[in-house]
Amino acid sequence: MGNGISAGTYLSTKGENRYEGEPQKASVTIKHPFVFKSENSIIPLRNKVLKDNKDKFTGDDLEDPFGTPETIAGIDKLAEMVRAQLQAEGFDSIYLPQTESQEGELIVFDRNNVTIKTKNSCKPNPN
Repeated sequence: MGNGISAGTYLSTKGENRYEGEPQKASVTIKHPFVFKSENSIIPLRNKVLKDNKDKFTGDDLEDPFGTPETIAGIDKLAEMVRAQLQAEGFDSIYLPQTESQEGELIVFDRNNVTIKTKNSCKPNPN
């Protein structure tokens, strides 16, 4: 999963945990996800958003020290703009289905629509 796709809360839909430890379960409330067939299929949308907003980026934002579009310094700015574009079109999330070569992921735009279920519930630390 890459956080450069869009701003939002990223959740894996993969059944197994690819990290050490026990996976955390989550519940989400979404109504209108934008569904992509693969992570690469978002590239045309990101390029359009970048082109439409090129005046909002500085030279430093567009510096590409590693030679790939995913490493530009302004990727967080672009991710916010992608979220804003999709929200303006009525979407509340992005869904990338799991494939043989790609972990499934859900990107929920509003963090308030995600509840992480913990094994041990505890009260927040007042400090």
